[in-house]
Amino acid sequence: MSALFTATQTKEILQIISFVLTIISVLIVILRNLIDWYIEAKKDGKITAEEVKKGTNIIIDGVQKVNNVIDENKKKTDK
Repeated sequence: MSALFTATQTKEILQIISFVLTIISVLIVILRNLIDWYIEAKKDGKITAEEVKKGTNIIIDGVQKVNNVIDENKKKTDK
């Protein structure tokens, strides 16, 4: 939703501000997901290999979301 808002901005400064806010919001969601994962993984006192894999997947998904936001912004600004 925020990526769409960024793309529809007519002023370049507003586009940049909106883009930065979008990236920050995605990073906050990633951080929250990692904190939730860590709390859940540490419940039994240790983190198993499968739990590490799940945490890694959270990071990979987050990086892909950030890349998608960046790509969307590039497409909209190239027009």
